Amino acid sequence: MASKMLYASHYFWTGLELRVLMPDPSRGPGFWFVTINRNRSDGLSGFTGMIVRRRVRREVQSGSLAALRSTKRLMEGGR
Repeated sequence: MASKMLYASHYFWTGLELRVLMPDPSRGPGFWFVTINRNRSDGLSGFTGMIVRRRVRREVQSGSLAALRSTKRLMEGGR
């Protein structure tokens, strides 16, 4: 599945995400869930950009981890 960022702000120009389920016969009936994100941004240079960039990186990491945990829970049949 691929998705393109529909909303952009003055910090983010565009984004593309690709999600793939890869079977792994060596581990039984399971599979690997692979997600790849690529984003282009602007306005994150200089002193202010350094502060904003740190926060953006932290928020993206925590948001990605939460999304992966939620996806895992849903795929395993939980709510």
